[in-house]
Amino acid sequence: MSLCPRCVEMLINEQIRRYNEKLEEIEQLEHAEALAVNQLKLKRQNTLHWHLPLRFSAPYKGVVVHEKKCSDLTVVPENDEPLDSDTEDEKNLMERIKSIKQEK
Repeated sequence: MSLCPRCVEMLINEQIRRYNEKLEEIEQLEHAEALAVNQLKLKRQNTLHWHLPLRFSAPYKGVVVHEKKCSDLTVVPENDEPLDSDTEDEKNLMERIKSIKQEK
């Protein structure tokens, strides 16, 4: 059985179209994965450094700025342990990354 040149061309064009669709899907998945990885990195950095005190420089030379503790901040945990919501967010991001990798 022989195929006409037009039929072969149509088959090739369809395969190229499918290939391009798959490439676009892979690019979107890679972008989504990169975003999720960056979110996870930022969340982990913020979790590690959230307890560091803020330092402000004096607006003028020779002016001394004294820090004073504010009692309104007593609701913030004093230990280095992440909040449950932070742990849950990290877990969700790791699951998302894993899912994206499997789909790719």
